[in-house]
Amino acid sequence: MYGGNWQDLFAVAASWLALWKENNRQVWVFAVILIATILKRSAGMLRPTLQSIRLFDASGFYHEFFDHFGPKDFMGIPLHGAWWILVYYVVVILVCNIGGEELWWRGYVLPRQELASGQATWVIHGILWSLFHLFMQPTLWDTVRMAITGIALSFVAQRTKSTWPGILGHSFGNLAFFLNLFRGVVSP
Repeated sequence: MYGGNWQDLFAVAASWLALWKENNRQVWVFAVILIATILKRSAGMLRPTLQSIRLFDASGFYHEFFDHFGPKDFMGIPLHGAWWILVYYVVVILVCNIGGEELWWRGYVLPRQELASGQATWVIHGILWSLFHLFMQPTLWDTVRMAITGIALSFVAQRTKSTWPGILGHSFGNLAFFLNLFRGVVSP
């Protein structure tokens, strides 16, 4: 989940909704989230430098995995007309992967971290969640982008005491994969 335009808008809206739900009158909290999102959006100035810092060579597993996620094939299986692959994606990726990951990270780990770290848990949790996805982040730029998204999702999950913001945000962030597969299934 890299946090593009729509994902950033979702994160800011979900943060506002979480603060509104708890009747939080501390405008500074939302201001910090908004400023962080704006900084992330303007971090493009640092992009060339951060992209030059390689964490691993993306030519191996990384490209082999992501280059076969549509629109022509899914892990070597031709996509055209293969509707069952979309069902597979929804069941395995959305339910098992995203649902399981969010129940583990936001439902189990986050509340336990909160006992040890208190109000700062959302920052620590978001960074750790990003590091958990390090295999998908070949450059420091990718890691920074995912950490910001993870911190935002962790903030909302901690404030609402719910795993649903993480499930929705994570699903929305992975929507591009599904749409790429869908495009491959329906295109000639």
